[in-house]
Amino acid sequence: MTYKMLIVDDEPIICRGLASTIPWKDYNIEVIDIAHDGDDAVNKIKKHDGIDLVITDVRMPNKDGLQLASHIYENYPETKVIIISGYDDFKYAQQAIHLGVKDYLLKPVDINELLKVIEKVTEEMKESRLELQLFRQSNLINAIYHRVLDYSGEVTEELLALEDERIYPFLSLKKNYLAKTRCMKEEDLKAFKLEWKNSVEDFLESQQLTSVSIFISENILLTCIREQEGKLLKRDLVSIANDTASDQWLFVCNETGVMLKDINQITKQLIENIKYFPISKRMMVIGSEVEQQNRIVYPIQIENDLIQAIMQFDQKKISKHTNELFDYFQSERFLIEETVSISNQIIVKIVNRLKALLQKEPNPIHFLFDKSLDVLLCNSYYLLQELFEQDIEKIVSEFELKDIDNKDWLMNRAIDYINSYYKSEIKAQEVADVINISPNYFSSLFKQKTGKNFNEYVNYMRVEEAKQLLVETPFKVSEISEQVGFHEYKYFVEVFKKFSGMTPTKYRKFITIEKG
Repeated sequence: MTYKMLIVDDEPIICRGLASTIPWKDYNIEVIDIAHDGDDAVNKIKKHDGIDLVITDVRMPNKDGLQLASHIYENYPETKVIIISGYDDFKYAQQAIHLGVKDYLLKPVDINELLKVIEKVTEEMKESRLELQLFRQSNLINAIYHRVLDYSGEVTEELLALEDERIYPFLSLKKNYLAKTRCMKEEDLKAFKLEWKNSVEDFLESQQLTSVSIFISENILLTCIREQEGKLLKRDLVSIANDTASDQWLFVCNETGVMLKDINQITKQLIENIKYFPISKRMMVIGSEVEQQNRIVYPIQIENDLIQAIMQFDQKKISKHTNELFDYFQSERFLIEETVSISNQIIVKIVNRLKALLQKEPNPIHFLFDKSLDVLLCNSYYLLQELFEQDIEKIVSEFELKDIDNKDWLMNRAIDYINSYYKSEIKAQEVADVINISPNYFSSLFKQKTGKNFNEYVNYMRVEEAKQLLVETPFKVSEISEQVGFHEYKYFVEVFKKFSGMTPTKYRKFITIEKG
């Protein structure tokens, strides 16, 4: 355990001497920085997000050592302070003790005496940290017990405070558990499990990771690694499992860290994933890889094609892509439950897309693909496709897609979007993506609707806005150019002249004279 130390003295030579002449690493101390007055020290403490130990002089400009100690006492109570002063004044020492200073040494400081104080202080910090760690570990274990095992005991404030703590859970199991334990006496079995638990936690501690473990079943140990400043990633979990795994152990890892309040649900999923061990080539299963091991590719392209066909209300393409979708489900041997789930997702996406495009909230639609669908009754792809097509018909009817000019409402939505964002670096591809049609098709429809190509329309909107700003504001022409979306002044002037027949400057003068 290493402690961060800050040295504070208005004499640079003393700072350098203390920092470089003592082998601080031998005492598990890192001199993280030096400061030359109290204000400088406060800034350095803030910069390094807290300091474990501060050695400071008393007499310094701006903020003296006692004022610094007072600031630390009030704002960083876990930071320990040692004062080294050239003034043998009882009042200073008395005030320092009142402020929680650990020791008050006189200059010239005796190095051996200083190191004795350092050893005493670091030992106190070590004990304090250990106590705090044990307290937190105990609370975390209790919180996990309450969540995972559904304990009905009282939930204390300490447990509630851990609800949003992030942890990385994984399961470990012993291979051939029954063969190993069937002849064990009760005390031997307890020792066996304790050794197992300690092996996992000790290995994680050797990787500077803090964890807690509980047995949630006879042969399932749940281990939760505390998040370390968000630095633990999936690849670290894989590495940990690989390094720890042997022919004796099996591991089931989660994809990412989770909130403690979600641990019950995640644990159930991890337990569910245990069944994939027979098809895993390793002694480890990771949540994200379960789909890769036992699942073909999600039909994302077919889904996108179908949604685009519905957006354009092209009945032939809707039928074509619907057939492709259900042929894919059948050829790739999707389970009936999976077919229902994916079909439901597609329907939800279509409805949400239409709501956004048409700016319309439809009446409630009772879809056949919902949670109440009985897959034991609807147990064929053929029947599921019929139900899916009926749901699509309901969407078409509710949003009145047959009764409106499809091209017209698409272009109205596109124009609304352009009018909102023409001052930004908007592109035709971006607008085409918003209304879910191809860029070429968009360009063709847009020209028919407005009589202008996309860039002409955008520049027209920008020039109209510029005219208003030239008349109503005192901004410079170059500033107005930037505000309406032109980043090249010369180009702005050219476009403005093209649309108005004069330069921006002449336009401003002309309007001013006309008003005057």
